[in-house]
Amino acid sequence: LAIDLGGATTDVFSAVNGRVFRTVSANLGMSYSIRNVAELGGIASIQGLHPSDLTETELWNRIGNKHLNPTRLPGTSEDMMTEWAVATIAIREAVMEHLHVMETAPDEVSQFRPDIDDLIRGPRRNWKKELHPEGRIELLLQDYDLVIGSGGILSHSPRGAAAMILIDALQPVGVVELAVDSAFMFPHLGVLAEVNADLASQLFYELGLARLGTVYSPGGHDEPESIRVAGETSSGRNIDESVSGGEVRAIELTEEEEMSIPRTGEEGVNAFTVRGGSCGLIVDNRLRPIGAGAEALLGGTYVPAAARASEQEEIVIKGAIRLNRELAIPGEVFVAKGDKVKTDTLIARSARQFLRPFFIEVARSLGIPPEETGQYLVKGIGEEIGLGDVIAKRPRKGLSFKTVRSNVRARIEKILPNGTVVARELPELAREYTTVKVAEDLGRPAWQMKPYLRVERGQPVERGQWLAADVGSGGIKYSASPVRGKVYRIDHGFGMVIIEPLLEELEVRAWLPGKVAEVSDKGCVVAGRGTVIRGIWGLGHETSGTITLGEPGPGKVVVRHFADAALLEQLAECGVAGLVAGGLDLKDMLGAEPSFTIVVTGGFGKQEIRPEVYRLLEAYAGKLALVDGTTQLRVGVKRPRVILPAV
Repeated sequence: LAIDLGGATTDVFSAVNGRVFRTVSANLGMSYSIRNVAELGGIASIQGLHPSDLTETELWNRIGNKHLNPTRLPGTSEDMMTEWAVATIAIREAVMEHLHVMETAPDEVSQFRPDIDDLIRGPRRNWKKELHPEGRIELLLQDYDLVIGSGGILSHSPRGAAAMILIDALQPVGVVELAVDSAFMFPHLGVLAEVNADLASQLFYELGLARLGTVYSPGGHDEPESIRVAGETSSGRNIDESVSGGEVRAIELTEEEEMSIPRTGEEGVNAFTVRGGSCGLIVDNRLRPIGAGAEALLGGTYVPAAARASEQEEIVIKGAIRLNRELAIPGEVFVAKGDKVKTDTLIARSARQFLRPFFIEVARSLGIPPEETGQYLVKGIGEEIGLGDVIAKRPRKGLSFKTVRSNVRARIEKILPNGTVVARELPELAREYTTVKVAEDLGRPAWQMKPYLRVERGQPVERGQWLAADVGSGGIKYSASPVRGKVYRIDHGFGMVIIEPLLEELEVRAWLPGKVAEVSDKGCVVAGRGTVIRGIWGLGHETSGTITLGEPGPGKVVVRHFADAALLEQLAECGVAGLVAGGLDLKDMLGAEPSFTIVVTGGFGKQEIRPEVYRLLEAYAGKLALVDGTTQLRVGVKRPRVILPAV
């Protein structure tokens, strides 16, 4: 079993009799996806593996700050312990998904089973429902004789920590050998293997694979008893140690040494041979599922190396500001070059038929890293796709291709960072109104249509929805709407239903006070002057209001160093436009949809706004502020912002 724990995804491989089975967990990782690990695995599971007494709120904040700064290395022992605990849960979740898929996979890879595609493409299994009351997941790993860990945190952490992560995550039963990627070499050796497989294999065993040792875990559901480990090593050393129930202990045994240990089972007494490594022979005599982590393998408190001092990021920018204020599609533009505009000045407006977006999980369906999604698409962005069209495919051993098909008539719009393809439904009809000949569809005269109608005037209808139906002994006859819209009129004289297609109105306003610098068929560019304050995390859309450092009120942008749950509730009741804060607790934001926009400048937890920024906001009290909480951390990073216009 091999686990590659990355920043955004976790790959799991099972190698059995020369065949390799691979799964990709697209949202389990240690940087961009770290918050998702906590949400999926449960903060209680992470807290149970954390040796300190951090509260759930503190853990959420540490995890949230890593999510906001995905490339930042841990700087304290608590941060390091948090990442090790999260890594344990990420591996556990990914391996559980892997084993679940393997259980339903065909015995022979060459035999295609459509239900496997359905399984991978279907909804994610809700492991939270299977959590124990204490927040632990039961996972018993058996039938694997070697477990290899790869990824930055497993390669670069102390070997004892890597062993702890793998053992606590997988909770193996029996005898399992552990190893890790010695220095994050595996990806490079994989590339080398394409041009020189023999050299890559040699380097893999000589330099790439770092053997941690062997885990002996006799425990199960019964209360464990004390274990005696006694015998002579291949180097002639005598070992005789007793490991009590619930204890994890590493016994010195080098990589060059082996040792035979007797074990009593249902078939009597037999012996098995264990091989050592950097962590030796690890005897795990804990009950399953485990109740606490194997911190004994750490050999004391670990403090990460001091990070290199970096310059403080500039978050205040003063001077000229240019904002692109355009619609997504051409529309009616109401401004000309040189016009002065205010915050609420209407720039452009358009109306279009509402087209639903569809989300096709290509990366998850094909089992590929999200960033590779574009390589496997056979339909590009902007192309139309029909029902059943193949939009992506990946070669499979023993098969032609593993494919993803479209279940909608649409146009491919974009690829999301998680490997999901967004396709926008095609326009259903170009005419302003759609007339459906209902009586004719039912095979009846117009004057007989009324008893069979299923809709009334003004009622919204979906495409394919029955407008009228005749259910009789001869079967079912019906008349369906070809479009999504609203019943505009029912004509009983001609036996028809007229449907008005559903339209959505789009408009964009200036937001930034200033002058129109450029004009297009979609909108314009507004030029102005002011100060931009960049935040680190936010929530909500563009809004505006007057700054206040005092009492909140309707339409105001409130400034606070720290926003607790009580303040957030108060602001919602007051109807404020926005909040600018130095920090807040991530726990208060989980699943929240506040009615106002939030911009955080410092991060999660009790953090303050920088003094120079606070003084600037203080000087603007009572003046206009523009607030945008848009936050995107992957593929075109976008951070929230506060704009203080010079008006």
